[in-house]
Amino acid sequence: MLEQYRTISFSVSERLAEIMAGLNKVQLPEVLKLPKGSVQETFWQVTWVPDGFQAMELNRYRMAMTERLVESQMYSDGLFNFSVYVSASDNYSLKGQLVRQGRRTLHSVVKGENEISVVGDIPPATAQRIAQSVMFGVGGVKAQ
Repeated sequence: MLEQYRTISFSVSERLAEIMAGLNKVQLPEVLKLPKGSVQETFWQVTWVPDGFQAMELNRYRMAMTERLVESQMYSDGLFNFSVYVSASDNYSLKGQLVRQGRRTLHSVVKGENEISVVGDIPPATAQRIAQSVMFGVGGVKAQ
């Protein structure tokens, strides 16, 4: 079991219902639509993911502050997801970081000349195993 919520009782006061009723009239902005990634090949591959997780879209972009090229791949089991980020290591690299905040984990490690970061709603040991499974090839690996 990953998480569990239990509710004994639930009630909404009349005052709260009146306040919340105003939200029915609020006009929300349109949902932001990101362009589909066109990356088909990469030089790295994740060789282990937990059972049930499938690779989603592969993306490539430059970081705003550093102009560093980053590739990312999201994985999902339909309920939870995590992303793997790969970039060339530099002075900004998070060398060997493991941070847990709530259910969100960030694990970052430098492997050779590359920084690997795994971020998602997964246990720290799972994030470490995923990062360790990243393999680098010379000729390019097809997107999963």
